[in-house]
Amino acid sequence: MKESLAHLITQNKYKVLTGILAWLIFCGLGFQYIQVDSDYKSYLDESDRQALIDIEDTYSKGMNVFIGLAPQEGDIYTKSFLTSLKWLTEKSWTIPYSVRVDSLVNFQNIQVIDDELSIQSLIKDPENLDAQELGVVRKTAESDPRLKYKLVSKDAQLTGVNIDLDIPEEDIEKTAEAIASVKKLKKEFKELYPGIEFYVSGSTRFNHELNEALFFDLKTFIPLMYLLTFLLLGWLLRSALSVFLTGLVLFMTLASTMGLAGWLGITVTSTTAMAPTLLITLGIADCVHVFTHYLKPLRLGTSRLEAIHTSLKENLQPIFLTSFTTALGFLSMNTSDSPNFRDLGNLVAIGVTNVFFITIFFLPAILAVIPSGKPKSSGKEPFSNTPSMSRIANWVIHHHRRLTALTLLLSLGSAALMLTNDVDENFLKLLKSDNIVRQDTEKISEKLSGIYTIHYNVPSGGPDEALTPHYLKHLDRLAQWMRTQPEISQVSTISDTFKALNQALNTGDQSFYKIPDSTELVSQYFLLYEMSLPFGLNLNSTINLDKSATRLITYLKDISNTEMLAVHQRTSDWIRKNLPVEMHPKDGVSGAVAFAQVTQNNILSMLWGTLIAIIMITITLIFAFKSTKIGIISLIPNVLPTLIAFAAWALLYGKVGLAVSSVVGMTLGIVVDDTIHFLFHYLDARKQRGLSCEDAIRAAYEQVGVAMWVTTLALVAGFGMLSFSPFSPNSHMALLTTMTIGLALLIDYF
Repeated sequence: MKESLAHLITQNKYKVLTGILAWLIFCGLGFQYIQVDSDYKSYLDESDRQALIDIEDTYSKGMNVFIGLAPQEGDIYTKSFLTSLKWLTEKSWTIPYSVRVDSLVNFQNIQVIDDELSIQSLIKDPENLDAQELGVVRKTAESDPRLKYKLVSKDAQLTGVNIDLDIPEEDIEKTAEAIASVKKLKKEFKELYPGIEFYVSGSTRFNHELNEALFFDLKTFIPLMYLLTFLLLGWLLRSALSVFLTGLVLFMTLASTMGLAGWLGITVTSTTAMAPTLLITLGIADCVHVFTHYLKPLRLGTSRLEAIHTSLKENLQPIFLTSFTTALGFLSMNTSDSPNFRDLGNLVAIGVTNVFFITIFFLPAILAVIPSGKPKSSGKEPFSNTPSMSRIANWVIHHHRRLTALTLLLSLGSAALMLTNDVDENFLKLLKSDNIVRQDTEKISEKLSGIYTIHYNVPSGGPDEALTPHYLKHLDRLAQWMRTQPEISQVSTISDTFKALNQALNTGDQSFYKIPDSTELVSQYFLLYEMSLPFGLNLNSTINLDKSATRLITYLKDISNTEMLAVHQRTSDWIRKNLPVEMHPKDGVSGAVAFAQVTQNNILSMLWGTLIAIIMITITLIFAFKSTKIGIISLIPNVLPTLIAFAAWALLYGKVGLAVSSVVGMTLGIVVDDTIHFLFHYLDARKQRGLSCEDAIRAAYEQVGVAMWVTTLALVAGFGMLSFSPFSPNSHMALLTTMTIGLALLIDYF
């Protein structure tokens, strides 16, 4: 069948090439339907996504830029520093898409003057403040929960300006416009006030920096990775034509796969954007096997058509098995809770199928068309080093008992060490430690709240019920409990405003800093307060239109996903136990929580999915090779590289995040590819050629040993380049991938 297929392709080469061209044209038409989605909500399942949309539609989007100011000398309660803060507060309104600006300067201070409620900015004219007035500012900032730890640090060394943004559909270009304006504002501020440190953070700033880091990799490190890989392939294969055709195969694979993504409605996200790297990795392996089995007989004097037939005969079954088992592995990602990761798994499975058909049909057909003379053999080419492969084979055969014992020890030790990894992620540490945005965020988080928030839409049971003492007292109990939690730095709730109003309207008596006991008083206070607020500082972001619910926001410290989900669960449990049923929110929501849940769930689901894939691959190989023993033996080289790599990772980092967990699926195709090719040629030598076990091992080394190390060296060099990326997910993924692929070669060899 293999020979007949080879003859069929070469005899009908023009028809095959025409068919492939037609397929590419059809797929290419799907490019017009490709959609790009940079919104982090694309990671979420339908229910979580809708919960976030609902709370954003009711209140505000929660997009912000937070600017921290710190005097190099003294504290923030000086006339010169407060003057700079006022300038920045006023200028912040000029940031595109800004809808609200909050700072110590424009904080709405509640006072009663001549028996009338007065709500005015805490600081109007900082240049003319006397010592007594500065003392009042300090006292207010240190005592009011709406300010301390949110906009003013406990040690008076840092204060902030929070800018809420409303960017339509979180457009990348509009976000970049807002961030560019912030950078320009920073430059102007530093020219006017050089003695003040200026830090920029906030969810919008941080997310923009993540996108910038990703795009930087796409423009620099990833092209360099591919360039280095192809340069090495050219040097190792000693054939410019082979490298060119490998590149053409990969281009055709990516074009057809992404075109099909358009037809199928698969959205391009930061997750599905990983598909090209995965497909190029797998495609290179297939092409290298084809060309090593094509070039070797060609250089020994075999005709071009016979070399094509030999290569296809040797590679059809192992490449099919590799493609099939790799597709199985990625289809297992459909166990993920995130639509992005399900799309990635399906897209790579489609791409792997494309790689198979293009490699098996296009390469033989185009090689049969392209005229080529007899290549020269330099004696230095990797295909003439059979003695090296024979020496390795003989050494392995001679030491097989020791190697088996060593493998057993490595397996047990690596499995134990691998389990010491924590399955966790810290969103802030997605940027490397030398990144300015991460540094600014860490400095702000040390003294104020960080970039993580959790939003609770707390219902009251009906319209206007949120303006009752019953509701507000329970809401205040919740806020007070939250402030005792070590992970929470600040809580923003409307109950604090009513307590401040009650105190101010009762001669400032501290004993009245509590929720009023009368619904009438609450309603009056609310009306007075709302009418006194200036434009842009209303309560729309705190209470809904029919006064049936309010938003409570918790500001979290710089914590990991596990800690964030723990405090989130603890809060949910407390609410169920201590608040009336009608006040139970659906759940706390925010981008940070949603991302933490997706990350944790997907790390585990991807690891479990990979385990399922390995089991399915093993079963497939048992049937393909018609040998239970060989199928079970294949588990060792398929699993051990990952075990050792993750054991080493436990020693280096000890934490498995989302990008690192994807390495298992990413490298499984290469690991299985080497195993299948080696076992296929071993069994072929045993069954078809009747060789002894030892001679069959030598034959397998001779047939695929070179192709394995050519593929490995090229990929290790390419991914090694990417490991220098400033974007931690890519650098960590590349480093672990490099380790796994390198280990796979050693384990398959020895």
